[in-house]
Amino acid sequence: MKANSHNYLSLRGIKTVNNPTSIKSERVDFQITIAGIPIPAVIALIAVPFLLSYYLYPATVVYFLVLLPIAYAIRIKTQKDFPLTVKADLGGPMPTTVAIKGLPASFKEDIENAIAGNKLVVIGLPKQHKFNFLKTVLSKYIYTRAGFCEFAHSENFSMSFRPLDKKALLLSYHSKQSLQDAISIMLKRGWQIEGSQSTESNLISRVYTQTMVYNPSAASVE
Repeated sequence: MKANSHNYLSLRGIKTVNNPTSIKSERVDFQITIAGIPIPAVIALIAVPFLLSYYLYPATVVYFLVLLPIAYAIRIKTQKDFPLTVKADLGGPMPTTVAIKGLPASFKEDIENAIAGNKLVVIGLPKQHKFNFLKTVLSKYIYTRAGFCEFAHSENFSMSFRPLDKKALLLSYHSKQSLQDAISIMLKRGWQIEGSQSTESNLISRVYTQTMVYNPSAASVE
């Protein structure tokens, strides 16, 4: 990402903590889930009652009730096998998450630590095409917390950190107080305000924005 690029962000309680170290883990894999259940299983759990009602006996609701314990068992097993979850907006009516295995249990905390320390997060993932989706999900997770990341090819998951170069981002909030709180957090991290606050509005909502810049040479002098 270029230094002068802008990101619309919503900061989420970033803490000032010690700088993280490089992290390596086991082979990574993931499942896209709805309510904690992998999408293929969701499709099967919906389709089976209708098929049974069509070919055997018309009792769709009864079949759904019978399958509820199975759905619960699938959810528990998914949580056990894929313990880390990250929200993923696929644009549909149902909220979806990505359940991931192979990442360290401290992944989210390590990300917060890196962001608080103005570090670039470098994530290594396998080269297979399916991991492009996981890259998108993890990028959004980091960017919405005012962080920056890059990806590299790696047989297993890995994560390392290096100091940020010059960066710019655009904070965007529906509440003026929330924007001010975010600005305060960024100032404590060594970022600087660029320009003045602006307001964008339409018939439905109003958005308050502020551009912030980070210059490592200026931050080190301060």
